[in-house]
Amino acid sequence: MNWNTFLRKNYDRITRLGIGLKDVNTVRFQRGEHFAHQLVKFIICHHLFKLKHRFKTEQPVVNGICDVIDLDTSVIYEIESHVHPIVRRKKLEAFYHPLISDLIVDIKKLKHMNSALPL
Repeated sequence: MNWNTFLRKNYDRITRLGIGLKDVNTVRFQRGEHFAHQLVKFIICHHLFKLKHRFKTEQPVVNGICDVIDLDTSVIYEIESHVHPIVRRKKLEAFYHPLISDLIVDIKKLKHMNSALPL
């Protein structure tokens, strides 16, 4: 889908979420992020880019800053290395919005997988 078609279909939803269109499809990192966190963020963004989706990273949404948001599907990818059930619940509550789906990626579980992530 080209940029104009994307905007026609998604502009209202994106503006209701308070998301600007600057830095779309740009990978941004915060200071202090571990290499594994950065690598998983890059892999997610690369996968979304290959699917021709638009995404933003380090985007303020509702009550927090999400790691990656897919603007085409409104899915938030939150990357965590120590996902305690209480932390998971707080993250889900912080990003709750009827137009958004949340996905928490646990780096520890990815480390224990025997298969490589598809690039």
